[in-house]
Amino acid sequence: MPAVVYRWLYRAHSVKSLERNILGFVGITPVNATLIGGVEGLGTAGAQRWLPGCAAWAATQPEGRARRRARIRRPSPQAQEPTMQMICLDLEGVLVPEIWIAFAQRTGIPEFSRTTRDEPDYDRLMRFRLDLLRRHGLKLADIQAVIGGMAPMEGAREFLDDLRARYQVIILSDTFYEFADPLMRQLGRPTLFCHRLVVDDAGFVADYKLRQPDQKRHAVNALKSLNYQVIAAGDSYNDTGMLALPTRVSSSTRRRASWRSFRSSR
Repeated sequence: MPAVVYRWLYRAHSVKSLERNILGFVGITPVNATLIGGVEGLGTAGAQRWLPGCAAWAATQPEGRARRRARIRRPSPQAQEPTMQMICLDLEGVLVPEIWIAFAQRTGIPEFSRTTRDEPDYDRLMRFRLDLLRRHGLKLADIQAVIGGMAPMEGAREFLDDLRARYQVIILSDTFYEFADPLMRQLGRPTLFCHRLVVDDAGFVADYKLRQPDQKRHAVNALKSLNYQVIAAGDSYNDTGMLALPTRVSSSTRRRASWRSFRSSR
């Protein structure tokens, strides 16, 4: 495909996705892209002839030109450089197994395995769970018994300890304090922002109380307003609010950051 067709007709969608969702997410900016069209007709030998020329051309491009062409949002002269990094992590599916999935497996009731990966409307999902608990006569103690036998994912404690040795870390989760305590103890009791359950006199979960609607996005925004550079990670629909917030990362900050330490714990 000719480069001009890909750029103007198809809007270079793959390039934009790479810049926004991968390079931009980890703080690599600015990005300068050059499109070369018709490569499918070159064959392997033809492509190999192009590569040395492309590398030589790239080496001649000054950094200043790349910066001018990049689409970056520059701060106002009064804006201060973020002075500290804050790591915000989801809990379930990132550091520990999904609690409701484990509960579904223990009880043999597959409907409990629905999570925010399946239902983006958190209130609808929780109302479904509460009704299911009541219909099956299951109480908070039954859920806590399952959680008491759970453990963090392999390597999660070491990963978290390594992060906390060099950064401030907050766990932003839509779980509940009544669920999380045994798992937080095994993780070294990191700071946790989550919600609370309402339990009736008979021990049934009657309702739930959100600490704040869309709490993850609000927490990240609040931290950014305090001049933190926030790095967030999650795996579900309810994490998209905090993951979608842009964070400007300067070249000096990128040089200071040790990205190699962010190894996978899964």
